[in-house]
Amino acid sequence: MKRLLLVLALANGALADDRIQIEQAYRRSHRAMALKYIDGVFSIQSTHYKLIDPEGVQLDQAVQRGRLEHMLSTALKVEEESKILTFRHSGKRAHCQVRYCTRLRRIDASSQKPMVIQIDTVCEDDWSKAGKDWLLDLTKVTHQESHKVKP
Repeated sequence: MKRLLLVLALANGALADDRIQIEQAYRRSHRAMALKYIDGVFSIQSTHYKLIDPEGVQLDQAVQRGRLEHMLSTALKVEEESKILTFRHSGKRAHCQVRYCTRLRRIDASSQKPMVIQIDTVCEDDWSKAGKDWLLDLTKVTHQESHKVKP
């Protein structure tokens, strides 16, 4: 009985460690967004990473990079945070439902005054463990909306 409890405790510890590692990867990506460091944003993705937009269209990496470069080029300041809503784990694979909040401070083209655009996104993310690192394999955007907020 003691041996079974020890095995269960170790398994739960590994699950918690894996979730923490994935949360840390999200935070690294957020820091890269704040620095407008596009390679840093992409550094948590595997070489076969896929992004599927809310309409079900798969975007290739060149399109993803171009959109991100454009979005960041006009931003004076970028803030991003995320929260894992659900986490499932099986061996070297993990699945997360994640809510992102991205805020971009920029100058409004018509009024020439500062404004903040907030992008709220919900995604289904699939991760795989490669050696000691977790890498993002797939992001399926299930919901996304943007709106202006007070600066």
